[in-house]
Amino acid sequence: MAALKALFLDLGGVLVTVDLAAGCRRIACLAGGADPAAVLRVMTDGLQARLSTGNMSPAEFHEAVCSRLELKVGYADFARAYSDIFAPIQGTWDLLAQARKRFRIHLLSNTDPLHFRFIADELFPGKFEMFRHLVLSYEVGHLKPGSEIYRHALELCGAPPEACLFVDDLAGNVEGARAVGMRGIVFQSPEQLAVELVRAAW
Repeated sequence: MAALKALFLDLGGVLVTVDLAAGCRRIACLAGGADPAAVLRVMTDGLQARLSTGNMSPAEFHEAVCSRLELKVGYADFARAYSDIFAPIQGTWDLLAQARKRFRIHLLSNTDPLHFRFIADELFPGKFEMFRHLVLSYEVGHLKPGSEIYRHALELCGAPPEACLFVDDLAGNVEGARAVGMRGIVFQSPEQLAVELVRAAW
């Protein structure tokens, strides 16, 4: 097996926890008592996928969600409520600080501009400088587990697939990476990831 040269990590569920339902509750509250479950259904019924592939702007996303549910929430308040749903998984960040001494570290995430800007600018300013490349679905135009986003990541990285390891909390996304020849780990905890990295490369 080729020596491991590059480590690709997912964002949500690996580096940060995600609570989209909490954001929907805040939006519903701002709208004066709308149904949070309805907000979540509308967001995840194709709209968030369009935002996460760059096929819809944040302003269009806000307008579409509010229009479908007849909500009256200003854009700035909506964007804040939608985005302030993350918390760090500190153990993974600590592990990366060590892993980057040995491997090239890259980010490979299904995300959208509102979420990523909030995480990068407000939660972790300067932290993303540790990544050689940021492969973000809204910039690439493709979502995991489709092969296109992994192939784009490999082209940027310049290493052969078998020398690249992808870590994601969703098994389907890991299988997508394996389908293009990458190695994969389904993330369960920072402690589990540390053990798996030792097995894979140390």
